[in-house]
Amino acid sequence: MAEKRLTGVEPFNDFVFRSCYYHQLVAGLTSLGVEKDGILLNWFIFMHDDFVTEGREFFTDRALQKALGYRVKKCNINRKKLLRSIDDGKPVIVGVDSYYLESRPETYQKCHSLHFILAYGYNEEQDTIDAVDHSYRNGMYVQKSLSMQNVLYASRMQHQGVNKSRYACRILQKAQKDESKPLLIWRHIPLSDLEKSRAFSVKNLAELKRLFAHDTAVLAEKSVAIERYCKEMKDFYFTLSKTAPFAAPEFSAAVVGLIGAYNTLVSLFWKMHTKNNFVNTGEALEKILRRIDELGRLEEKVYTRMREVCLCARTEK
Repeated sequence: MAEKRLTGVEPFNDFVFRSCYYHQLVAGLTSLGVEKDGILLNWFIFMHDDFVTEGREFFTDRALQKALGYRVKKCNINRKKLLRSIDDGKPVIVGVDSYYLESRPETYQKCHSLHFILAYGYNEEQDTIDAVDHSYRNGMYVQKSLSMQNVLYASRMQHQGVNKSRYACRILQKAQKDESKPLLIWRHIPLSDLEKSRAFSVKNLAELKRLFAHDTAVLAEKSVAIERYCKEMKDFYFTLSKTAPFAAPEFSAAVVGLIGAYNTLVSLFWKMHTKNNFVNTGEALEKILRRIDELGRLEEKVYTRMREVCLCARTEK
C-alpha cells in the first residue's frame, strides 16, 4: 500500500506531562480508543515540606497496560516494520536522537538528546510519515509530515550514545477485550499520604505568605524552588481537571481556580526574576496574600473531594 493514515490521533497539549514520551503515548492511545485518564492519574503528585513535591506511580507499565486494555511492544524500527505496524492499525512511538532530526532546527546538528515522535501514517511515494511532534522544545505538539528516511536514520543513530536501553521504539496496539479490567486508581492512593500532602500544602502556603510579607531575602533565595513547586502544582491540578470526579461544576470550578492561582504565582516569580526585584508593598502585597489565601480555600475543597473519591473507590468491586 502506497499510503496509509490512522484516524483518531489527537496531540496532547493540555499541559506539560512528564516527558515527550508520555505526550506521544497519550496521543497514540487516543487512536486506539484508550482513555487518557488512567495514564494521567498514574503519575500522582504529593506535597512535602519546604516546597518539595514527589511524583509517584501506582501501577507498573505492564499492570497499567492490562488495566487499560492496551499493549506496548518494545523494538527498534525499520521501514518494513514501520509500514507493517501502521497497516495493522498500530501507531508507533519512535525514539530518535534529535541531533539527526532535520525537523528540529534548534537541535539538528547542534546537540544530542533522546526524543520521541509518534508515527501514525505514511506516504511511500513521497517517502514521508505522518507524525505528531513539536517544532521546537516546549512548543505545541502538532500533526506534521516528516521525511521517512530521516526519521529512520535518526532512530538508528540514537544508539550511538543518547539511548542506554536496548530498544528505542514502542508499537502500540489494542489488547483483547477480555484482558481489560476497570481501573480504580483512586483505590490505590494511600489516604494517610493524601492527608500528609494536604498538611504540607497548608504549611507551605503559610510560609509563602510569611516570606512575601516579612522576609524577601529568603524569598529571593528560594524563588527558583518555589516557582518550580507552583508550576508542578499547576500541572497536577490540570491532571485532576481532566478526570471524572471533577467534572461536576462545583468541583471543576475549584480545580480550575487552583490552576489559575498557581499560574499567577508562576508568572509573578518569572517577573520578579526578570527584574531581580522580590519586594512587593502596599496594594500589590495585599493582592498576593489574598491570592495565597484563595489557594488554601480551594485546595481544602479539592482535597475533600479527593478523600471522598478514595473512600468510595475502596467500596467498589
